[in-house]
Amino acid sequence: MNSSGKVVTIFIAIFVVLLISLTAISMFYLQQESKIRREAESQLEKAKTQITSLEGERDGLKKDKFVLEAKNKEADDRINDLSSELDLEKGLREQMKTENTSLKSQLDQEKQANAVLQGQFDKQSAELQKTTSDLQTSLKENQDNEARAKTAEQAAAELKEKMAKMEEGFAPTNNNLAMNDPVSQAKQTVAKDQVQLDKIVVSPKQVPEGRVLSVDTETEFVIINLGEKDGVRQGDLLAVYRGKDYLGDIKVTRLQAEMAAADLLPPFSSKLVRKNDQVVSKTQ
Repeated sequence: MNSSGKVVTIFIAIFVVLLISLTAISMFYLQQESKIRREAESQLEKAKTQITSLEGERDGLKKDKFVLEAKNKEADDRINDLSSELDLEKGLREQMKTENTSLKSQLDQEKQANAVLQGQFDKQSAELQKTTSDLQTSLKENQDNEARAKTAEQAAAELKEKMAKMEEGFAPTNNNLAMNDPVSQAKQTVAKDQVQLDKIVVSPKQVPEGRVLSVDTETEFVIINLGEKDGVRQGDLLAVYRGKDYLGDIKVTRLQAEMAAADLLPPFSSKLVRKNDQVVSKTQ
């Protein structure tokens, strides 16, 4: 009985020890599981916090994406507008180039027309000045002739009066006496003066060397720096030289005081003459 009780007691002690051990082990595992659960819950909360933060960042990124898309759309619209403006500006430039070309052509035509009108005006001005100069010369000659005629009339009246007085005091008897008679000599003097009234003596002038001022290739004439004061007359023939080379002849058709217009005599043409070529008289 004592040995059986001892065995039971040993078994009970072993069972109690095992139970205590299992209980301790269970408590240990429970504590470890609780710790792990708390750590997991802490990590879960951190993960939730990170997820919330990431969601906020995602929403911010969505907003940024929307703003960028709006900006890109606005930039595309601006680019399209700029492209349209560039195309419009290019079209305007082409149109302006066309208009400028047309205006330039019209301007050239106007210049040519003005050059023709200027040439005609210069010719008419030269003709008018020539006519005016001729009229002034004619008026001066008429005035000189009138003055000479008046002087001659006065001289004739005085001689006539002297002749009347001399005829009263003298009676010539022969031709020799008549030749020596002062009255006959006075008559001859009056006749001589009357004949000289219609005679105008112009002293010839030597035409100096001149030069070509301009060349008109359309109407084949030149302007020279020689005029009436240099002794040039309308219709004069002048020779054109370049250095020692003879180029051709010109004929004066329009005349002014200090310059004249002259036609080129064939085969001489405007292709051969240049500005500043020498002009000399054909008589030199």
